[in-house]
Amino acid sequence: MEYQDPSIWSYQINSGEWSFSEEFYATLGYPLQGGIAITVFAFNYKTELENSIRDYALSMSSAPFSAAALCQRSDGHLAMLVFRGFLDSSLVQVKGDIVPVQEHLRNQQELEDAHQRMQLIAEGFRTGLWDWNILSGKKWWSDQFYHLLGYQPEEIPSSYETFMRHLVHPEDKPQLERSILSHLNEHVPLFQEIRLQMKSGSYRWFELSGKASFNQASHPERVCGAIVDIHKRKTAELEVATQEFMLREGGKLVKVGAWEIELENMALTWSQGVFEIHELPLSFQPTVESAIQFYIKEHVPLITECVDRLMRFGIAYDIELEIKTAKGRRIWVRGAAEALRNEAGKIVKIRGVFQDIHEKKTKELELEESMEYINDQNKRLMNFAHIVSHNLRSYTGNLHSLVDILKEAKTEEEREEILQNLSQVSDHLKETVQNLNEVVAVNSDLEKERIHLDIHAELKRVQTLLESDLNRVNAKVEIQESSWDHVFFIKSYLESILLNLFTNAIKYRSPDRQLEINIKLLEHEGHKELHFCDNGQGIDLKQHGDKIFGLYRTFHQNKEARGIGLFMTKNQIESIGGSIQVLSTVNQGTCFIIVFR
Repeated sequence: MEYQDPSIWSYQINSGEWSFSEEFYATLGYPLQGGIAITVFAFNYKTELENSIRDYALSMSSAPFSAAALCQRSDGHLAMLVFRGFLDSSLVQVKGDIVPVQEHLRNQQELEDAHQRMQLIAEGFRTGLWDWNILSGKKWWSDQFYHLLGYQPEEIPSSYETFMRHLVHPEDKPQLERSILSHLNEHVPLFQEIRLQMKSGSYRWFELSGKASFNQASHPERVCGAIVDIHKRKTAELEVATQEFMLREGGKLVKVGAWEIELENMALTWSQGVFEIHELPLSFQPTVESAIQFYIKEHVPLITECVDRLMRFGIAYDIELEIKTAKGRRIWVRGAAEALRNEAGKIVKIRGVFQDIHEKKTKELELEESMEYINDQNKRLMNFAHIVSHNLRSYTGNLHSLVDILKEAKTEEEREEILQNLSQVSDHLKETVQNLNEVVAVNSDLEKERIHLDIHAELKRVQTLLESDLNRVNAKVEIQESSWDHVFFIKSYLESILLNLFTNAIKYRSPDRQLEINIKLLEHEGHKELHFCDNGQGIDLKQHGDKIFGLYRTFHQNKEARGIGLFMTKNQIESIGGSIQVLSTVNQGTCFIIVFR
């Protein structure tokens, strides 16, 4: 085989780089200068030609290389060129010349073979070729064009009307017509995915592309193109899109998202659901560090430890934590994650799910609080019933005994003494009933109105009521910290609670030092707290810790102690969902902590 010029083209096997001479471009009608890019190959012929060259090089054949490829001329027409060449001495480059098919083939039989080769190549690529001569109105479809649609060649007319009216899916036709007009009038590339009707009546996805040639007046003269069967790919894409839609919409319903970390570069990826839970725009670029910062301070150590153990040892986790969103909302989330290992067993990724469980968690916590409240109410009811039974039984027993003794009294003096005893027992019984009535009122009268109260005003009012007592003992009262000013509470209850705390501090002050009362108004975990502390005698919590808030419980030898104040205080606070606890050290003082809810 004699070469016109063995350096018209060359192909570097290792790098995949092409080199073309000016003569190559001139053959296709391109100008000799202009830096033409490698876009002259039509359809997928470039890939097919490169594969053929690589196969030829691997075979180490001494025979020359020869393969045909369809190329795009500058005028828009297609030209079939034969690429001829040989493997150079470096064994990494194939170079040679080109010959147009018509020149390369010497007789009609060879020309028919070339047409057949084009058909075979098109069939190999599952590509149907089409040609529309706008000036003459003649249209041509390749055999493969028909076969892709389930027809035999010439079984249906190769016309624009047939194609648009009978083959193109009605939903795709308007866009295709606009694309064709845009290509012919504005030279916009013609490329579209459409559905074509098969002979069987079903529709199949194809990729349609084409290019027009224009005269000097920029009027289109001819359009050539192809259709490629992309049904499997398109169906898979649509299925993936459907699955993504279902996952995305399902994720919205359950408020869940997914994330993944590449351990090699610590790159963090979030799904849309995770962005939405954090109330962040999709443009936000998350990092491991920034993601950790969204957790509330108390939960940062736990999530940090879980992620660290997962990355180092592959220990999965499933935990519930609180985060603070970009908009400042505190919400409960569930985080679960696992490690992914490579074939060598090395952890290369960690991935997990992130779910907004705030509504569910809030209800769970409310239910737990309700159960605690109900259990506490039951305990208080049982305790109250026990107290009533014990106290009334004691008094009625005493009354019954005194009546029996009165019947046997022989003198007026004896009867007078017994009647005095009866009067004392009766008075004590009356006082007990009054106390029990107060307790019942607290637990049953829950309809009293809660209002916003100025805590400083209430403290001042109680101090004014007890001013003479406080001055008598030279008490020093100080509010050390104040994080809040108002509380939503029942006014009469708050007054009663503060009175009990102040009077207890006065009653049980230390005789060895000046009475100091320190009050703090703090906030903790979203709740307001009142800390009422004194430097009095203190309480032995080891001995009396479980009895402090019991009815008729006293812990000091004080004749004024009735044992009902703290019991009433606890009932008043807990009746509207609050809580009270005590910290105390003997001879140092006592601190009551009230939590308002």
